[in-house]
Amino acid sequence: MMYISPIEQGIKSVQFYNTNNSAITSNHVNIVIPTAGLSSLRIDGASTFTHTFPHPGLTGYTCVRHNLGGAAGQHTVTSDSAFTAITYGLGSVESYGYNAGTLVRNLSATISFNNVFNTAASSNYTCKGAPFRMKMVLTARPTKIVWNMSRVSGVTPNLDVTQNNPVPTDSTVIGGKKYYTYVLAQDYVFSQIGVVNVPVTIFDPNIEGCGGSLELSLQIEVKPAPVTNFLVNSTYCQGDAVQFSGLSTPYSGATVTSWTYNFGDNTTSNERSPNKLYPVAGTYSVNLKAVSSDGCVGDTTKSVTINARPVPDILQDTVFVCSGSPANFTVRNPATGTQYSWYSQASGGTALATGTSYTVNNVTGTVNIYLQALALSCLSSTRDRATAAIRPVLTNPVAVVDSVTTNTVYFRWAAVPNATGYEVTTNGGTTWSTPSSGATGLTHVVSGLQLGATVTLQVRVLGGCLPAVSAPVSGQTRTDEIYFPNAFSPNGDGKNDVWRGYSNVVRTLKVMVFNQWGEKVFESSNLMTGWNGTQGGKEQPSGVYMFVAEIVKNNGERIIRKGSVNLVR
Repeated sequence: MMYISPIEQGIKSVQFYNTNNSAITSNHVNIVIPTAGLSSLRIDGASTFTHTFPHPGLTGYTCVRHNLGGAAGQHTVTSDSAFTAITYGLGSVESYGYNAGTLVRNLSATISFNNVFNTAASSNYTCKGAPFRMKMVLTARPTKIVWNMSRVSGVTPNLDVTQNNPVPTDSTVIGGKKYYTYVLAQDYVFSQIGVVNVPVTIFDPNIEGCGGSLELSLQIEVKPAPVTNFLVNSTYCQGDAVQFSGLSTPYSGATVTSWTYNFGDNTTSNERSPNKLYPVAGTYSVNLKAVSSDGCVGDTTKSVTINARPVPDILQDTVFVCSGSPANFTVRNPATGTQYSWYSQASGGTALATGTSYTVNNVTGTVNIYLQALALSCLSSTRDRATAAIRPVLTNPVAVVDSVTTNTVYFRWAAVPNATGYEVTTNGGTTWSTPSSGATGLTHVVSGLQLGATVTLQVRVLGGCLPAVSAPVSGQTRTDEIYFPNAFSPNGDGKNDVWRGYSNVVRTLKVMVFNQWGEKVFESSNLMTGWNGTQGGKEQPSGVYMFVAEIVKNNGERIIRKGSVNLVR
């Protein structure tokens, strides 16, 4: 008796042995294979056979009969499609035959898998790096299922999963028999290619022997991930549109169903060939993931460098020169490796010169000059502008005496249009200095003078090509007055360190100073002897002090002068 396998027990390769014992004189093999797989069928490496004909009872299948001769020997049959086969020998004394396939599947329990991204119902293979899930169809209701993932090489995660009293996710009736579907709700990924067996153990009290358990095996072919790439230049400039073009080669019959770019700056795109604008310079790690209809995933990562555009910066915004003179411009903080070009217009045109400086000769009017920078093949977005202009003709200032005291003369003058600053002289122009109110101030104070002293001032305006000097103006300190300052600051700076009276009409005087408690802290009978802010060598605190002066004028008139003085430290 010979067992013949049903087509559900099909195999893709087998080795078997034929004998010539017991007067066997001829050996044969009969094969049933899908017609579509006939072209891949090989018997001992050969693709020609003794006889082929369509299966008389099963459309789409072909019967193959091949004579193997009378010699004893081992034979091999392979195909891309699953087939069933028997081999037998004939002789004058005895004959024999047996099923060529010895791997008999349990048709009451099947395990299958499907790639997560597969658009079809199930998968025949998976790919390295592609997530997949597994399920099992049983006629039994097991008490436990153990997915032995720790025994599988190269899979992640690789921990065993035990399902106690599992609940089927679906059921169906086929040929009067009910089948239950159990799913392992977990994504798995293989990190290496090859053919892998996943062992699964089911436990059911109705299984005879082996402790009420049965181990099944799911064979999975793991192919390399599809080759995925994208075309892009390696460097761009800040603000450029970067053009990407995705490429992927899925396996035969599959097509790319999705493209996902991660541009390395928290932005993505699902287009195959997107344009991307990077507003910030830097090096970005760009990843492209392509998913094909068979659920396989191919990805690749490349670096894209976005170079910063240089920023041109002319040190001088406006250079004022006299008519016919040159105007010089320079680059502020020039960068090594950056090319600087000078232009006469804001865009376009031909460069006047290159370098970190440029001179406009013979300036007779307003001239604009523009600077452009080039670094790492990136042009500046705009050109910086500077201007050469003729210095204006300045009017002469008019200085006047604003006020005088017994030891001070105050001068002032009106602002002169287009002036950049002022200088003053009190010696007829021998030396010039900055006004006491500052370089652009409009007042000047001459102090420390004697009674009746005269000082003459001239003001010079800066910023023009020709001198602009005021006429001399003179001021004289007062000569007929008794004057006591209302403040002084004895801090040793040589200015207002001593408080005293000023007059040229005093014959004798007696002056006394009192603090806020009425205590006398200073007394003098000499107009030239002043108070230095101390009492008995001890510095007095800042504050307001009262003074009383008994004065006899040159004409014999007696007067008493009272007041306050502010001591400032």
